Amino acid sequence: MSVAESEAEDHAVTATDLLAYDEEQLVSYLKTQDHGGELDISSLTGVESLSESQRDELTQRLSQAALLLLLGIDELHARLQNVASTRDDSPDLAPSRLQSDSIVSTPPLIAVENLEILSLQELIRDGGHPVCSIQQLSHILAAPMARYEVVLPWLSDFPDSETGAGEIKTVISRHFMRWSTFRKSQWDSRGLGDTEVGFSAFLEASKRKYKGMGLKAMISDPSFDETIRRQWQQMPASQPPESQTFSAYHNAVKIRLTSYRFTPSFQLRKDPQKQTAWTDWLEYLSFELRCLEILTLTAESLETE
Repeated sequence: MSVAESEAEDHAVTATDLLAYDEEQLVSYLKTQDHGGELDISSLTGVESLSESQRDELTQRLSQAALLLLLGIDELHARLQNVASTRDDSPDLAPSRLQSDSIVSTPPLIAVENLEILSLQELIRDGGHPVCSIQQLSHILAAPMARYEVVLPWLSDFPDSETGAGEIKTVISRHFMRWSTFRKSQWDSRGLGDTEVGFSAFLEASKRKYKGMGLKAMISDPSFDETIRRQWQQMPASQPPESQTFSAYHNAVKIRLTSYRFTPSFQLRKDPQKQTAWTDWLEYLSFELRCLEILTLTAESLETE
């Protein structure tokens, strides 16, 4: 039994108690308040007696602990504020079910981490395989120099540098954009780059992501769709069409994967939306391998100069 769970049995946990908890104890406390996906901290006492700086600290630390549980950070923040402002049986304190893909209308408490959560949700929704989970990312951020190996392929500098530290914090959102670039390459490689289907999926994902960050006004702006369209059109052409025909492209993907000793048969579809998730993943591997080949050739040519 954890310290938090043991103390919870002995007496009602107070806000002052939580300030003294370490991260593991805070996570244990939140677990005791999570009943089948419902979070209720209305029994927490002493919040109203904290100073403003202590309340901010408690909110920050509870949010970090909630991040490890994939709970709704903004909802947790709102509930904590409710506890601080009222001690009655207000309906606002009634527990509600937390959804990992819930959309919030207030600015995120921790903008970068909120963006990573939303990007992970969109990446999974679209069939991608995130480089790491939110829990793993939080674990890495706690000690980057000791734990960065998981995200090493996504870093261009050492994790203790300003660039490397920033890249770790944004690794999932950058992975989502990389996956979106692959999705666009699927349409380009089939000669369907100008169709609306691929762009529409990217547009809807962008709307969900920015709405989740509390940027409703930006989404409502008449220029939003066109801005996202330019972003879609300007994605780097890291994998230009290898041929004018889909058949030639299909064969090129098979040959590339075979050269890496991958022999199981698979069938690309002219309409990528009709492919299986497994086939999409194989095509993504081919996409990354081709990008690697291009970068390798470029590096070799620079060495000979």
